[in-house]
Amino acid sequence: MNGITEYPVDLHNPANNRVPGTPEELLPEGREAPESLQRHENDEGDTIGSEWVFSDNLGDRERQSTEGLADEMASTHYGNQGKGIKV
Repeated sequence: MNGITEYPVDLHNPANNRVPGTPEELLPEGREAPESLQRHENDEGDTIGSEWVFSDNLGDRERQSTEGLADEMASTHYGNQGKGIKV
């Protein structure tokens, strides 16, 4: 990924607490650390969201989170909420 991203590839390693060189628009909002992209879990350990770097064809980038997205969906979700995904 080093050859195709214009930001530190270490941003994608959730174990990294600090990621030097991360552009301001890709730093997390509402927390100091970790700066890396994170997966969000509920109290049972089920994945309920994750963080991503979104970019468009113009080269604009932003950090996005899917946490809480199911609450905002206009469509009906028929699968189990909080379904565990073990990696």
